[in-house]
Amino acid sequence: MKKTEINQSNKLIAKFMYPNLQKELKSGEIKEDIAKKLMAYNKDYSLMRYFLSWDWLMPVVEKIETKGFNVNVSAYPSIEKSIFANLHIKPYHKTQYTNGNRRDRTYKMCVEFIEWYNKNKS
Repeated sequence: MKKTEINQSNKLIAKFMYPNLQKELKSGEIKEDIAKKLMAYNKDYSLMRYFLSWDWLMPVVEKIETKGFNVNVSAYPSIEKSIFANLHIKPYHKTQYTNGNRRDRTYKMCVEFIEWYNKNKS
């Protein structure tokens, strides 16, 4: 992935992860992920490591689960409303990822899911 693409993806993830960031900062109620939130606030997306670290990526997967989707980082499709790192999400459906390791595929699917989610949330 190109640096600009990574930065755009990190920006998308940061906005998904911290939708109330401005409100938290104004109220002084930042309780967790302070460093990540400050990066998002300062628009330091190139410093974010969602694409490099499971420690950064797994909270994204967990947040997707809070939206009612069952996350399964595997190669076996089946359950409705599931996200698969290299298969699909129902009702969301995207192309299969076969390049890269499991983390790379999970990162790409998270980014595509967030794009889909942002367009389709009601």
